[in-house]
Amino acid sequence: RPGSIISEGLSWMMRLATERRRMQRAQVVLDQIAGQPFFLLPLQLSSDYQIRIHSPFADMRSAAKLIISSFARYAPPGTFLIVKDHPLYSGIRDWGRFVRRLAAESGMGERIIHISGGDLGRLSVESRGMVCINSTSGTLALAAGTPVKVLGEAIYDMPGITDQQQLDRFWTAPQAPDPRIWDAFRRVLHA
Repeated sequence: RPGSIISEGLSWMMRLATERRRMQRAQVVLDQIAGQPFFLLPLQLSSDYQIRIHSPFADMRSAAKLIISSFARYAPPGTFLIVKDHPLYSGIRDWGRFVRRLAAESGMGERIIHISGGDLGRLSVESRGMVCINSTSGTLALAAGTPVKVLGEAIYDMPGITDQQQLDRFWTAPQAPDPRIWDAFRRVLHA
């Protein structure tokens, strides 16, 4: 990871100290939008090899900017975007502030929501779709039959499994995985 071990360690201590409060806050937010349609953006670590080598993005912030901008322009009215922290993110930079600023700049302050907790499996099942770079989080959504749009190079990004259309179209017509193709891929991967 970039940065010093001291700043990383201090950030982790703060994160651990606020864990319970962050989880409770995430649940309050999720309760407020219960029953509303939403898409999910699980954040990845910018230092992750999946971002640095297997994506067209310099870091996760540039990816988030593109995704939030596309959502703001093309998502159907009344639809939310939940931006969820990575569970191993130390909290050195404030993703909440960053997401709120982008949401406000795009005029979507109420519809783009950042959370730092919540059950990713449950969110994957309940969402209209997931956008990721090439995260293994995408496999949770695919296993639930939830559409996934991949913006990087993922081993599972193929026709019949992930949505192959442009991101801007994904918001209005997300394509679910074909269960037979997903099951065949999953069996090959496990073997």
